[in-house]
Amino acid sequence: METEEIVKLSREAVINLIKTRRSTVHIEPFAGPERRRSPRWPFPGQVEVRVADDEQCPPGFFDCRDLSETGMGMCGDHHYPVGTVIELALHVPELTLYGRAVVRYCMQTSRGHMMGVEFLFDE
Repeated sequence: METEEIVKLSREAVINLIKTRRSTVHIEPFAGPERRRSPRWPFPGQVEVRVADDEQCPPGFFDCRDLSETGMGMCGDHHYPVGTVIELALHVPELTLYGRAVVRYCMQTSRGHMMGVEFLFDE
């Protein structure tokens, strides 16, 4: 992966990332009923996760499944309880986003742990 820049997680940075990807690759938002405020876009990438303020908990590595301007869905080998605040780095070819999020959903599946997080913006 050739990441050109490392960017602090913000709503504007996520919106710009989605716009950039949509301008180079034809992607459509997920169809169907949604509880989310923002559309989810298929968005492959790698995510590094560690529990905020807990040096004893080992980091986890996830595959990004989808991205919206307020959060992300991912799949990996680790389970984090709902409500856990995490620090993350999302690596995609365009850039690396780093920041914090809170776990809103985590469930064991045949492919690993599916986890949904809501971004915590400093704004």
